[in-house]
Amino acid sequence: MEAPFPRSPSHPVTEEGKALHWACARVLASWLPINTFEPLDLLSYLGQVCPENGIVITEEMVWAGGVYLETVWARVWQNPELLGVEKQLSADQWIPGYSGRTDSMWRSADSTWLSVWDLKFGYTPAPAVGNWQLLSYALGAVTPETETVELVIVHPRGVSSSRPVKRWQLTIAEFWQYAQQLIDAAVEARGPSPRTVAGGHCHYCKAAAHCPTLQAAGMGAMDTGSAGVSVALTEPELAHEIGLLDRAKVLVRARLDALEALAVARIQAGRPVPGYENRRGLANRSWTLPAPHMLAMGELWGLDLAEHKPLSPNQAEGRGMPRSVIDLFTERAETAAKLVRTDRAAAREIFQT
Repeated sequence: MEAPFPRSPSHPVTEEGKALHWACARVLASWLPINTFEPLDLLSYLGQVCPENGIVITEEMVWAGGVYLETVWARVWQNPELLGVEKQLSADQWIPGYSGRTDSMWRSADSTWLSVWDLKFGYTPAPAVGNWQLLSYALGAVTPETETVELVIVHPRGVSSSRPVKRWQLTIAEFWQYAQQLIDAAVEARGPSPRTVAGGHCHYCKAAAHCPTLQAAGMGAMDTGSAGVSVALTEPELAHEIGLLDRAKVLVRARLDALEALAVARIQAGRPVPGYENRRGLANRSWTLPAPHMLAMGELWGLDLAEHKPLSPNQAEGRGMPRSVIDLFTERAETAAKLVRTDRAAAREIFQT
């Protein structure tokens, strides 16, 4: 279903994640005994530019990567030589052509224990329990000796950042119950009449705007969302309805995101979508002056723009620097395009209708 449709442009958070993974992978690789150089420190990458996408490694990335590296080290320190970094795993023996690249994995010396880690740098919740992505990686990493599978999500930026490390431990028998579902789904997906099932995964599907199943689920979710709520709900009924609406919210969001992306593409191609336009906003102002010049200009107005780090233009204006001066030495980059409702009042004013 996805094949005819182009992949959406990479999100800035995704690019930050790629840069963080690049730095962390180099630190992890330095732990391997086959290397002759000293183990690297992630802090040494602060301010460096990732060669894969030009993103600068920030303090927040170093902090998040530190949580990840500490979690991995706590498991592998006795046998770091058994650590796999950015390892391409294949489950071809169960699902032909099925493979994926894990952030890191480790087997115990007797191969009875398998750990698989995935570092997330976005904000969307990513639970470990029931995580099919990690289950997929593990399917390519289990061996006949494996007895325990540990799946770990490290998600410092997530909404549950007070618990940035989430684990799911399974016996090999429990693992194969899930793995069999994965294998069966792959067989059906490649069959003559595969079913489509709407869910949170639709958010990442390139065919979401063209999927009748997601369309039906989204419309049904709107019907559910407009239903009246009885004041006599029991606690189990309340929990059940919250669960239904929470799922409906995910489905509607996935459908809406897909349709908005399709509408933006149509408008950019010169095909108007009635009632909507493609408009770019403006990011916060940023200094165009080198830091020393900017600090010197602040001194002219009796302001210390440095403090712990240079103040932003908005902060400088709040401290009393004239807006007219700030405008001479700042810029506002355009934000990503997004779909917005046409301002009919503005259009009428322009065309005097």
